[in-house]
Amino acid sequence: MKKIETEYKLPVSYEEFIAIKPASFDRQSKLKDYFFNISKFDEKGWNFTRIRVYDGKQYEKTQKTWKLLNGDRVREEVERESSLEELNDFITKNPNFPLLTKNRIDWQLDFNNEPAKMSLDEVILPDKTLYFLETEIDVPEELSHSIRGDLKNWMLETFNLTDRPEGQGMMSLVQEYIIKKSD
Repeated sequence: MKKIETEYKLPVSYEEFIAIKPASFDRQSKLKDYFFNISKFDEKGWNFTRIRVYDGKQYEKTQKTWKLLNGDRVREEVERESSLEELNDFITKNPNFPLLTKNRIDWQLDFNNEPAKMSLDEVILPDKTLYFLETEIDVPEELSHSIRGDLKNWMLETFNLTDRPEGQGMMSLVQEYIIKKSD
């Protein structure tokens, strides 16, 4: 049975960000996300390659691709180690790349007796700072779409949050920033 990473992201206020921040966590990182090979899949999703730099020294390449599975949109992610050399090669070939900077805290919780990776992000943009709470869990591919509502409800209840729409995806933030930057 093929499993894929499924995530749900909620926007949170600064006050909620501070209240949610765990006393102990697995990892705290300063991230730089470099985006390349961006193409629109549909009105809600983008395909792209991202090289993420953790704390200026660890490199990870992720290829994110959307597809339809039984009429539902499902995102596949392929991750592997990368390097400064690979990042520099991408930058040389794509000098107008978008870049997002984040501060992230990661920790683990259980969701339905399965390990769930929690992330609390502070996304730093030129004109504002945004905050997000995200849950990632590996589920069978055919359940990826349907479990997202359960993830949302679990997050709202676990962290005592009021109902709200799903958080803006990082690629839509990147697109918004590119459009504003070129105005």
